[in-house]
Amino acid sequence: MPTPPRKSIARSLGEFFGHIIKGAGADVSRDRKVVSQKVEEQTKDTPEGKVTLRRTTIEEVELHRSREKDLGAGDGGGGGGSGGARREGGGSREG
Repeated sequence: MPTPPRKSIARSLGEFFGHIIKGAGADVSRDRKVVSQKVEEQTKDTPEGKVTLRRTTIEEVELHRSREKDLGAGDGGGGGGSGGARREGGGSREG
């Protein structure tokens, strides 16, 4: 199977700026609450000098509200978004 051709610099720049524009236009009006913030830190002396490994885990809950509820046009009966927990940082990377 032949390998696909490499991306041109123009395509790479287009993708890069596309991600920037997408992030700039993202909806940041969601309610977020930090549930847990955990910092683990280890310091070791090595032949090259002192090395510090720091791992920060932040757990948040995001409340996604429906558009009608944000505008006050809701009927007051349930509905709305999910209150699922979102975990940043993925799984454990011991090593």
